[in-house]
Amino acid sequence: MNYARTTLTLDPDILKEAKKLAADEKKPLKGVIEAALKNYLEQKVKTKKLTLADFPAFNLGRVNEKLINRENLYGDYLDRKFPPISKK
Repeated sequence: MNYARTTLTLDPDILKEAKKLAADEKKPLKGVIEAALKNYLEQKVKTKKLTLADFPAFNLGRVNEKLINRENLYGDYLDRKFPPISKK
């Protein structure tokens, strides 16, 4: 399974709570945050039938300091790789 790398900016209060939870559970901070984010996203996707593309943090990235839309980038790739069949 391939994973994408991203930068996550947390509210200072949430980060403080995550650090406390990580210390209490004797787990790495990264693991605690990843588990919480995964649980949150799974609940949102189940209740609202959303995809990760509906979450801006997962849909946007930076390439050469320019903001890109990953969904559009992937769509462009698919269009080049598998061009749509034209109707004649």
